[in-house]
Amino acid sequence: MKKPTKRLSAAQEVLEQQTLPLADELRASLFEAVVAAGTAEAIRMLEEQREALCGPRYKQVDERKAYRHGSCAGSLVMGGRRVTMPRPRARSVEGRELELPLWKQWSRLSAPQG
Repeated sequence: MKKPTKRLSAAQEVLEQQTLPLADELRASLFEAVVAAGTAEAIRMLEEQREALCGPRYKQVDERKAYRHGSCAGSLVMGGRRVTMPRPRARSVEGRELELPLWKQWSRLSAPQG
């Protein structure tokens, strides 16, 4: 009786070699898509919080407690890596810089532990 060989056929070897890079590429593409979607959602949530603080954009609000003050570059850790995104800014009517609570919380989570 002939012993079964564990050697892969040439076609199986080629298929296996092509599958690994393809799987890695798909995994990287999926990771990029998830990080991009997470970044977009974080920006939306921050803008929503700024609107709650400052009022709707381009609207006159008599009882305003804060003003929009543009944005600056910021970064947070997402998916184990640092992602750059715009950080919305707001100032009180007295002129003090106000930090959005979500940004403060996320920054604390993104800070290096040690």
